[in-house]
Amino acid sequence: MLEIMKKVARQTARADAPACWMFGTVTALAPLTVCVDGRFYLSGAPLVVLRELLGHSHGVAAHQVDAAGEHGHTVPDHETQAAQGHSHAVSALAAQAAGSHSHGVPARETETAQALAVGDKVALLRDHGGQRYLLLGRV
Repeated sequence: MLEIMKKVARQTARADAPACWMFGTVTALAPLTVCVDGRFYLSGAPLVVLRELLGHSHGVAAHQVDAAGEHGHTVPDHETQAAQGHSHAVSALAAQAAGSHSHGVPARETETAQALAVGDKVALLRDHGGQRYLLLGRV
C-alpha cells in the first residue's frame, strides 16, 4: 500500500511540472520519429518541429549582373584547404576591368537550412501534461 501511495505521489508531482527538458535521437524521417531518452517514440501530431529543422532551399533564378565603368577584382594571398595531405599557395591577384560588362549568374538551388537526419541528437521541451513535444534543435 505504501508503494502505491509513493507511486501516485511521484506521478502527481510530474503532472504539476509545467514543462520538462528531454533529449532524443532521430530514428526515422518519413514520418519523422524521435526516440526520447531511449524510453518511447514520438511521431506525428505530438511532435512539433520548427521549420528550420525540416530543411529547405530557395531557388535563385538565372540573371545578369551589370558592372558599369572601370572597376577591379582582387584575390588575396592564401592557401587552399589541405586535400590528400597537401595544400597550394595562391599569390595575390588583381585585375582591372575597363568599361561596362555583364556577368551571367546561372539558376541554382541554395540550401538555407539542413534537414534533420537519422541519428541526429535533439533537444525537446515537453509541454504541461506531456501531450506535445517541441523539438528545439540539434544537440
